[in-house]
Amino acid sequence: MPLRAANPTRARRSRRAPSPVTRPYRCFYAPLDRNGVPTNTDAGVLPFIDLKAANGEAAQRKAHQRTGCPVASVERLEHAE
Repeated sequence: MPLRAANPTRARRSRRAPSPVTRPYRCFYAPLDRNGVPTNTDAGVLPFIDLKAANGEAAQRKAHQRTGCPVASVERLEHAE
């Protein structure tokens, strides 16, 4: 079976992996005091940050990177129809 010659007119395909699907997440975190210890909030409600990530673990890591605080919980946000 003969080998096919390369076709220079054919468009090149990207070798990059396809980007993962990102979904919206809401991450609740515990704020830190001056000494770096997690504190309770006055209202009893934890602050949160909304972000997009591939999964819950990635969202938790991103939230920790952005806030520098321990993340208490992660919730995936869904659109109501």
